[in-house]
Amino acid sequence: PILHLGEPESGHLSRVRGYWVYVPLGAAELFVAVEMEDSAADAILAVSQGGEVWIDDHGRIEGAEFQVRLSAGTARIAITGETSPPISAGPYFIRVIAADEADATGTLSANVTSGVPIKPSPRAFTFVVADSYDPAPQTFEFRNLADHPLSYLVESDQPWLRVEPQQGTLAAGETAEFTAVVSSTRMRTDIHQGNLTIIDTDGMYERGISLPVTLALIPLRLPPVVVDLQ
Repeated sequence: PILHLGEPESGHLSRVRGYWVYVPLGAAELFVAVEMEDSAADAILAVSQGGEVWIDDHGRIEGAEFQVRLSAGTARIAITGETSPPISAGPYFIRVIAADEADATGTLSANVTSGVPIKPSPRAFTFVVADSYDPAPQTFEFRNLADHPLSYLVESDQPWLRVEPQQGTLAAGETAEFTAVVSSTRMRTDIHQGNLTIIDTDGMYERGISLPVTLALIPLRLPPVVVDLQ
């Protein structure tokens, strides 16, 4: 059967061999939750991206990229751009598997949070440079996957990280190139973390897309090597 987003399904969940739910383009998170009538119910919530979940001849769960055992009768799975595999548009398969084929009665639901419909490349950056120097800028691009123009803003959560250009508008299907720039002057030798977040300025989508940035500042001079000649 089909599980519609935002429309919970109640009943004998473990008797159903699974539910299909479709994640639309631009979704930033798929949130699946189950709550059993019996808080002591022993069951597993399993989710697969694009294929069914089944039990093999040895009682093992196969085909599920995500699974969690119920605790106090509830279980939740959140699939985002940071999970493995990351969220993508298309069908997902959800199944509630009860221990010893017991009858597990409860409510199953699935919801999505909409994100900016863009496809960035690459999805992360790493800068490595000796201290007292600025690393070379890196370029990236993203494509507007929506069927309408998208006004965007690229925000940085660190003072040493910026993007050029920072904002603009992309036509439907258009791809644009950007430059990530790091200013590491007077920063300590260490591993620094930051994020670039792409949001839409029209407020049509609930969540932006984050691109993690790593800056590794290494010592300019290596410590002296002491050699024992004796």
